[in-house]
Amino acid sequence: MSAASGNDWSREYTVAVAAVTEAARTIRVYYDAMNADVYTKSDDSPVTDADLASDHVLREHLTAAFPDDAILTEEVEDDARRIGAPRLWLADPLDGTQQFIDRTGAFDVFLALIVAGRPVVAATAHPPSGTVLSAIAGQGAWIDTGEGRKPLRVPAIGAEATPRMCTNRYMTLQQDWPTVLAVADRVGFVPPAAPRPFHPRAWYPETGGPEYEAFLGIGRGPNGATVGGEWDLAAPDLILYEAGGRFTDELGRTITYNKDEVAISHGIIAVVDPAMTSLLADALAAVRAGA
Repeated sequence: MSAASGNDWSREYTVAVAAVTEAARTIRVYYDAMNADVYTKSDDSPVTDADLASDHVLREHLTAAFPDDAILTEEVEDDARRIGAPRLWLADPLDGTQQFIDRTGAFDVFLALIVAGRPVVAATAHPPSGTVLSAIAGQGAWIDTGEGRKPLRVPAIGAEATPRMCTNRYMTLQQDWPTVLAVADRVGFVPPAAPRPFHPRAWYPETGGPEYEAFLGIGRGPNGATVGGEWDLAAPDLILYEAGGRFTDELGRTITYNKDEVAISHGIIAVVDPAMTSLLADALAAVRAGA
């Protein structure tokens, strides 16, 4: 019996949606006032008052409802006691901090509950619009733009349409850009003209998309560099899957969470059509092999 089939997760889902909604409203206050101070973390990445305030909101909701659950967020030092914990809440309080600073609007709040290595509940909120995307494993994905929850599905690709491929500057280094272009050429997809932000709203007509049909991040391989943390992937992973797409690593494998090392060095494949997964993974392997 899977983790999803053993629980309806309705209480966890309700708490997750409420948490990201309040966190997004908190971030919006800072965004509108333009008064969030910016700091530099030990890895030289930025963090703002809005990140920290959102983290506080999420933790308040989670600890009040589920005091025994482990929590891991981007903004608080990792606690090794989470490893092996039966339930882990994985959060990015403000995914896209640089986008927040640059005032592009391309930032979100991410929250997912991890059980047996996989997300079973996920919720994201977009502070500028208030749009909430959410999912429960095995039950579906939904969107709420302020007018009530509605089912969320990826759009079908027309028979005559050529899928568009994208990547970003975090999951594909500049020197690896030719590899991405070679993969697009090999599978016959429209190649990316430039790196673009990866965010969970990119796939759906209800949120202004689809911006592209396939995303390939090839990762940073054995050099140990990270393309982010588990908190960057878990919520978009489940939502896209439950909406009918697929979200895997760059080899087409299911991603597991709550590992000893939370930093991500592998890439990702995120697509609206599950059949694209093996197509892109095979093409990447062939390009890397020099075929």
